[in-house]
Amino acid sequence: MFTHSFISGTGDIKVVIKDNFDIKGLVTTCGSKALSDMNAAKKNSEVVERIVASNQCSLVGRVTMHELAFGMTGINQWAGTPVNVRYPNLMPGGSSSGSAVAVASGIADFALGTDTGGSIRLPAACCGVYGFKPTFGRVSRKGVLPENSSLDCVGVLSSQVTCLTKGLSIIDPTFDWSIPDFELKQLRFAFPVIQLHPLINSKFTELLSQLFDESKAVEIKSLSDANEAARILMGSEMFTEFKHLLPYKKLGADVQKRLEEVKPLTNKKLHEIESIKNNINNELNKVFLSSDLLITPTLPSSPLTLSEVKDGKDVLSLSALVRPFNLSGNPSIAIPAGTLEGAPFSLQIIGPHGSDELVCSAAYLIKRKLVKLGEF
Repeated sequence: MFTHSFISGTGDIKVVIKDNFDIKGLVTTCGSKALSDMNAAKKNSEVVERIVASNQCSLVGRVTMHELAFGMTGINQWAGTPVNVRYPNLMPGGSSSGSAVAVASGIADFALGTDTGGSIRLPAACCGVYGFKPTFGRVSRKGVLPENSSLDCVGVLSSQVTCLTKGLSIIDPTFDWSIPDFELKQLRFAFPVIQLHPLINSKFTELLSQLFDESKAVEIKSLSDANEAARILMGSEMFTEFKHLLPYKKLGADVQKRLEEVKPLTNKKLHEIESIKNNINNELNKVFLSSDLLITPTLPSSPLTLSEVKDGKDVLSLSALVRPFNLSGNPSIAIPAGTLEGAPFSLQIIGPHGSDELVCSAAYLIKRKLVKLGEF
């Protein structure tokens, strides 16, 4: 799990850092052999520096990840694949695999991760923990790889909402959260009409009826288009960032193949992506006129087993409900919500731009209700 195990700081809050954040004196390998011979970082990334400066935390190490933050399984042949401690037959999820496993195992109170196409929320769902993607641009990405991204967000994973929000308050000086003084029933929830695996759909429908007195179905026509547009945009930007590594053949086979298959974006395609981004934001803004929050399953089907990944079963479809909100830039959180046939089940809450605190409050209240329902 660890690429570097160490103790730095004397605070009570234990923190691990994903291997694409600069830590002074260490090489930021981004989980890749191709970057392992680069110079060590001369200073901490901005969010790591905030953690250090808070004097509340102890850094307990840097954790592995899916190579170059460009994969969803968390499997990494060079840096190591962390074992999904609660569900060892399942993939840990990527790209923030080590971060999710570290908090699931209790090694860390919170972990830093990054989310370009679900890379915090997906491993959180696979490992049965919380994973939060802030509003795009709210948290500094200075000193984080990839350096240039239209979608990537720095966020936090934890086994507890209170630890997660504490981490957010440390890395984001504008984040101001306290335990909510209102009830879940005071929030208006909407859910999109979407295609789900039958078992996921059944579990989701059951939880909606148990959690809320009332919730309403809404149609978000551009959800599928936003998923595909974000995937294409991410691939193009990752190619621009890392294409210089391709000739050396030091990348893992999956990442090498994905980068080689990327097609350059034409001006026409960029215009189409921007149009889709506008469409989904317009649709979401309309939803939020009459609803406070949107709720979905985090994944449209259960996480893949390690055997299924090895056999080449499609994994990209797992991002269908998380990736669209990277394109739209909305804050969203993955919430552990029990199990389904031995696999973790996760809910996702999405809020309007800038409603990060409200999204976390909803997660806290939902967890409290789930405990009463016996899901934990």
